[in-house]
Amino acid sequence: VRPVCPLTDKSGSFFCSVSHDKRFVIAVAAKFRVGVDVEVLTERVLKARHLYMHEREKALADRSPLGKIGASLRIWSIKEAMAKAFHMTLAEAWDRVAVKEIGEDLSRAFLNENRYEAIHHQVSDHLFTLVNTGCDV
Repeated sequence: VRPVCPLTDKSGSFFCSVSHDKRFVIAVAAKFRVGVDVEVLTERVLKARHLYMHEREKALADRSPLGKIGASLRIWSIKEAMAKAFHMTLAEAWDRVAVKEIGEDLSRAFLNENRYEAIHHQVSDHLFTLVNTGCDV
């Protein structure tokens, strides 16, 4: 069951997504499918790259000016946010979502040949990612 945010006039609901870690909570509601994620920047993201990254994504992360950790965490975070937005398991998102561009503040990913943008914001050692798909709920 995914979270929904009912409108006060009971005319429907907004799609919403939530994420948290030990320090932060983020919640977003939108008229479109949306996914959010918050993660701590740590080296642990490198240990599981073989699970959640395609070879092209590994190469993209390895040559990123953000460094392996920063780029890898963005890929992880994008896939987690996309999983929430499209009601996929994390394993499905790891396989089906293809990250094509990684930026400090903006990245691009594809799902079923459709392009989506992920917005990132880093606060200290925490990365926040938002994917607003523009797709109706």
